[in-house]
Amino acid sequence: MKTKIFLSAIFLLLLTSLFATAANRPTTVYKTKMNYNDLVPVGLSEDKLKIWSHPDPKHLQSAYPTKLHRGYLLDNRGVGKNSAFLNITYQKYSQLSNNIITLQMLFDNIIDNDPFLEMYNCGDRYRFKDEVKELNQIIDQNKLEESCTVLLKNTEQKQTQLNKNYWFIGASIVILLSTLLIILKKKM
Repeated sequence: MKTKIFLSAIFLLLLTSLFATAANRPTTVYKTKMNYNDLVPVGLSEDKLKIWSHPDPKHLQSAYPTKLHRGYLLDNRGVGKNSAFLNITYQKYSQLSNNIITLQMLFDNIIDNDPFLEMYNCGDRYRFKDEVKELNQIIDQNKLEESCTVLLKNTEQKQTQLNKNYWFIGASIVILLSTLLIILKKKM
């Protein structure tokens, strides 16, 4: 009898902790400057000088973000406003051994330590009946800021910088092509 009560109590504790964990899983919606969908994220310190967290290579099966409307993504890995992306795909990372992964190796493979344009916490993951459909409706109705907590929003500043970068690259290409045409005309 005591054994049954003890086992029942342990079962209830496990069940309660599972539901508590599931209920606390955040619904993070974000947008990045570039397409990092296949690249592994790591967590950085506030000053972005140290890696504080990285995924275990064995636990990446369902880590890819879910695509939402208008370029937004639904996080399935645990990204946050201090996350960065590695120049390593999920596939390659999953083949690595924990024995060869060092924080320095990961840090050296960061390709962008400031990748996010926007990030929102839309509450507990399980508050949605069909999270992708409902999040797409929120996005389509331009209600992300109204329905979710804004964690990060740098759209104008980063988009302006991106536009300047693209303009500079475009102008450089035009100058290069013009120079090549002049050289080719002189040789003819």
